[in-house]
Amino acid sequence: MLLYQGSYIEVGVYHIFIPSRLRLTIIRAACYKISMEKEPVKYFQWEPGRQNKDGTVGYEKMRLWQLFNRTDGYFLRYQPGYELPPHRDPVKDHRHFRLNIILRGDGAFYAEKTLVNLWNRVVLFRPDQATHGVHAGKKPRTVFSVGLVLKA
Repeated sequence: MLLYQGSYIEVGVYHIFIPSRLRLTIIRAACYKISMEKEPVKYFQWEPGRQNKDGTVGYEKMRLWQLFNRTDGYFLRYQPGYELPPHRDPVKDHRHFRLNIILRGDGAFYAEKTLVNLWNRVVLFRPDQATHGVHAGKKPRTVFSVGLVLKA
């Protein structure tokens, strides 16, 4: 935890001396980075999924958590008749794992390769390596999805 005290920064048990000009430069750079950020991340709100096409909202996602771009959790909600096209989710220099648990609805998930597939309701797969998608269903579909990204 950083606490500014005069020209010293306290980092845990260490006190680091920072000249005033350098300290102001660091603060300005941090403020500039924050101001350049896009919209703040929204939690517990439905928003359109990134695979929607032609401006139509076929599925929505609700972010439950995201930690250090390494793990995340979502609820996914698919409209009846919506088909998620085949795609991959590339992650540079990392391995991406995703566990999908179908809470309700129909529509079949498919992937080139799965690590675990229990009755097509609980699926663990590598979205960075396996082309995957969802066939259209007749009822609304709700999925609990947990992702994990590990160094290669």
